[in-house]
Amino acid sequence: MLQDVLRIVASLVSAAIAMAVAGAIAAYAIRALSRRFRSERVGWLLANLSPLEAFVFGLILASIAVAAMQSWIASADLGGAWLRYAAGSGIALVAFLTIFGRRQPHL
Repeated sequence: MLQDVLRIVASLVSAAIAMAVAGAIAAYAIRALSRRFRSERVGWLLANLSPLEAFVFGLILASIAVAAMQSWIASADLGGAWLRYAAGSGIALVAFLTIFGRRQPHL
């Protein structure tokens, strides 16, 4: 019983760490792109995003991409992998908001 709980907690912590790193990398790339695009067609989507908005967008993209990669490589269930990484994204977002609060980091 205790081992099952520890396995679940370890799975969520590892997913949160993976999502925090992947979300931060994606956020940096998204913010870099949002500063370069001046087109009206993509301006509504990438209009000079704040670090928090870019991180949330990066977490969404990373949770989908990482879950798809894990299900493809490990032949695992896509729904279960996505649920795991979506929970990890939620934990990473709470950690981001706890660390930075109202002051926004400069990416």
